[in-house]
Amino acid sequence: MTSATEAAAPAISFRSVSKSYGQHQVLFEVSAVVPRGATVAVLGSSGSGKSTLVRCVNRLETFQGGEILVGDVSLTPAGAARGAQKLNDRQVAKYRTDIGMVFQSFNLFQHLNVLKNLIEAPVGVLGWSKDKAIDRARDLLAKVGLPDKQEAYPNRLSGGQQQRIAIARALMMEPSIMLFDEPTSALDPELTGEVLNVVKGLALGGRTSLIVTHELAFARDVASHVMVLDHGRVTEFGPTAEVFGQPKSERTKRFFQSAGL
Repeated sequence: MTSATEAAAPAISFRSVSKSYGQHQVLFEVSAVVPRGATVAVLGSSGSGKSTLVRCVNRLETFQGGEILVGDVSLTPAGAARGAQKLNDRQVAKYRTDIGMVFQSFNLFQHLNVLKNLIEAPVGVLGWSKDKAIDRARDLLAKVGLPDKQEAYPNRLSGGQQQRIAIARALMMEPSIMLFDEPTSALDPELTGEVLNVVKGLALGGRTSLIVTHELAFARDVASHVMVLDHGRVTEFGPTAEVFGQPKSERTKRFFQSAGL
């Protein structure tokens, strides 16, 4: 059971996070506090550091400066720790099971059918019974509008269908945090809407979510908070209505205007 203290604590705190690839710095002392249960749209032009920042949360990317607090886990350039105890590789893997990740390119196992894609991690990692995992998978397939696709293989599905399966697979682990790294960027425009509707109607559900997206109208409709990055720096962070209605940065104003908002 979640205590009142835990419920009041932020889900994610970025504290002066800096990241470089060699001599090229992509994040500059990024700081922000993400409330528990918030849906944060991470916006900015291409190359602004959005995906890099989000991938640092589940340690798919390391960084050179600052700290990220995720619940009781501290991520720093030195590694991951809980209190004074540094986490080993197995403990980091367990930490990741509470963070669902939806990638740009689906990342489904092509040699497994849809049902097996969904049940593999809950059975193999969480130790669920196969029956429990199958019941959960069928429930999620119905919720993403694909109840008849459990025997299909990924290469027989459209890009939009594959991405909806990828969302269901991430939710199989019942994570408390969901990360979406531009979930519609690999899709044709006509398939974008079906995936965004699934994200809006299913994937959030009270979880803390970070959604990297170029779909500004979607962000305005769905997100509770907005973070805008420009060349690795936060230019705006706050409630959605405030950021879209009264952006503080001239750079953010121009960014929104260029998108027709």
